[in-house]
Amino acid sequence: MNQQPKMLVSSDNLSTGLLWEYRTKAKSITIIMEPNFLRIAERIELINPDIVLLDLEHVNAIDIQMIRKLREEQACPLIVMLTGWDADSTMTVYDAGADDCIIKPIEVDLLIAKINAWLRRRMVMPVEMLNPLRVGKFYLDTPAKILNINGGTAIHLTNIEARLLYVLMSRMARPVLIDELSHLVWRNGEDVCRTILKTTIYRLRQKLESESVQWPCIQTVPGGYRFEPDPERETNVKALSKLGTASLKAPAGAVMR
Repeated sequence: MNQQPKMLVSSDNLSTGLLWEYRTKAKSITIIMEPNFLRIAERIELINPDIVLLDLEHVNAIDIQMIRKLREEQACPLIVMLTGWDADSTMTVYDAGADDCIIKPIEVDLLIAKINAWLRRRMVMPVEMLNPLRVGKFYLDTPAKILNINGGTAIHLTNIEARLLYVLMSRMARPVLIDELSHLVWRNGEDVCRTILKTTIYRLRQKLESESVQWPCIQTVPGGYRFEPDPERETNVKALSKLGTASLKAPAGAVMR
């Protein structure tokens, strides 16, 4: 008989109706409660859960430090629930290493569906297990989350930035649509991920510009983005494209036969 998946839940308010209703409805999941947020890492070592859910009213520096620690040590999905939408807090949670950030209030049935989806994907390879990637002058040490350009200074990336850059670099010079990026980086295509995607692209571009990259290597294209590692290749492609268009134009006075 298959063993039920285990979910470790740490909440600063275990008496919330949402969690009690979840425990009542989610009968296919073994739910283990840990009221002490600072003991969550210890409990993970003891019970080896399939998924971790952190239910927080408001995120603070200690919470972010713990999320980073959990992400460094654990490969299982890490979900954080926050009260009320705040772009800065959500971005901070994602940057710290959370796989998903769920905004409360949320219907219990939807919460169950989201957690079940993450449980189905719990064997997805984490960023720490992806191979390093070299594209032109760019070398992405994915496990270490470090980008090196032409042997220069190492650019330190967040977990989300490393995932995003890995997808773009692996599709070198080919457009990747926003929905596909959202699915591959955050494993879903929700609007909140699109908002975070734009912010992450902006921050990546800033980091690249700080290393004197003289061309827009992360380019916005209709419906998505693409990674262009070589400005000369891009210039040649544009020149050939213009030449091809010009050759299709008939000279003045020409007669089609």
